[in-house]
Amino acid sequence: MVACRTVERNVVGSVGRPIHGVSVRVVDPDTKKELPKGETGLLLAKGPSVMRGYMGDEAASLEAILADGYFNTGDLARIDVATSDIVITGRAKDIIVLSNGENVAPQPIEEAIAEESPLIEQARRNLRVTLFTARILSWYSFLNASKTPD
Repeated sequence: MVACRTVERNVVGSVGRPIHGVSVRVVDPDTKKELPKGETGLLLAKGPSVMRGYMGDEAASLEAILADGYFNTGDLARIDVATSDIVITGRAKDIIVLSNGENVAPQPIEEAIAEESPLIEQARRNLRVTLFTARILSWYSFLNASKTPD
């Protein structure tokens, strides 16, 4: 765990501030040089609750943990200038890790969904009809609610 939003500090769009004992840095993805607050870059984290490596996979651990001990989260983020909250903006590597540990690239899935298919086109039509019907019912309810009883 790196950061947490609290009831007192529930900044919408952020993951909160780093928890006690955790330090974070946002760096340029290529040079690993720290960026000023507000600029988007690669989120690095270090602390007792941050992963220290991959069990049984020394090569992956060396790739994920930098020489100074910071863990490369793989997230693109920025530190909000006004609140110092972490705002995740994307992924440096577009990979989905399944519950069984398998890595899957989302792009082929997204492309398959975006392709024209009868099912996707039918879903689009159904959504348009549903939204249109909801507007009509809403307008009808509004008109009936504004009528005064005789």
